[in-house]
Amino acid sequence: MVFANKSDMPEEEIQVSKEEIKQWSEDHKIPVIYTSAKTGENVDDSFLDITKRLIVRKNAEGSSGQNKQRQMGLALKKLQLKDQK
Repeated sequence: MVFANKSDMPEEEIQVSKEEIKQWSEDHKIPVIYTSAKTGENVDDSFLDITKRLIVRKNAEGSSGQNKQRQMGLALKKLQLKDQK
């Protein structure tokens, strides 16, 4: 996942256009999330998203025991419930 920071800046001040970022993302099959450290836009959401992706990937790869898989599944469910609030 790529974090495109400074999404709060005016379009003309950004060195790489959103079209270029979109094309790069599609070419490399890597998701991009636009964030702003200044305003906080998408900062929390991006960390939650990457955490969910890691949990899903870990579950898909398998783990050293059924109990560990269950714990990862419960962690994902807690994140999903938090998003619904």
